[in-house]
Amino acid sequence: MPLLVQNEEKPMDIASMHLFGLSAVEQAPETMLNLQLMSIFQSSRVADSRVLITVNSITQDYRMGDVLPGGAVIESILADRVLIRNHGNVEALLLSRPYPDLDERFGN
Repeated sequence: MPLLVQNEEKPMDIASMHLFGLSAVEQAPETMLNLQLMSIFQSSRVADSRVLITVNSITQDYRMGDVLPGGAVIESILADRVLIRNHGNVEALLLSRPYPDLDERFGN
């Protein structure tokens, strides 16, 4: 009868194994378009969700289905990002960090 040996290694984090693949949100690369996501106003009603996006120093509000400068279309508004369809590819526009240097100082 084999002896049971306790494994001294750390247990595996099952979530990091991506057993069922990555979600579309996790797979979407960050967009290279000159867009800056300034604010997200998410609603339980998708039609009521809005985002503020700055392009060339001009900030405007957008909603799902709107066409952005450059031709990309807003596909989904999430808590921390917007998914856009740019020339047939889904890309992520991440929420801008107002003080990225402070994030680095405080480990965020």
